[in-house]
Amino acid sequence: MDYEHEGGSKVDKKDDKPKESESISVNKFFTVLSPGNKVLVGVAYVSAFLAGLGYPSIALVMGSITKTFDPQSKDSISDVMLELLQNIMIIAFSLWVLGYLYYALFQQIAERIAYDLRGKYLRALLYQEVAFFEKNNVESMPSDIGQYFQTISTGIGESYG
Repeated sequence: MDYEHEGGSKVDKKDDKPKESESISVNKFFTVLSPGNKVLVGVAYVSAFLAGLGYPSIALVMGSITKTFDPQSKDSISDVMLELLQNIMIIAFSLWVLGYLYYALFQQIAERIAYDLRGKYLRALLYQEVAFFEKNNVESMPSDIGQYFQTISTGIGESYG
């Protein structure tokens, strides 16, 4: 049998030790997404993957700088360097766009998940018996709800974004 401890945590009467709070995998939140949100997750994953591919490609482009100093090269150094600069700028711009895209999409998805969960939680509260509200601290419930869902949103956004 459980009862509330002074600090507000649940305690098992048998051994008088605080219970560990049940943790939920972040991936569990993605199982209940709407189809539109699943598309956003897919786009975010693809852009994250493509952004990850960009970093090794910079190393490959930078490695070709050594060819510019080849004395037997028919091309002038300035022409080769200009071509390398264009390639590096294209890759850097692509990394910036893709990085921003996946970060922004994962933040948006985190907010949408928190919004959906908040709605479901409030709907569940509406169906509670009066005894539930007499037993629980109703005055602190709105701030607790806001804090819990802000924690969920931040956790998902930082884990993936």
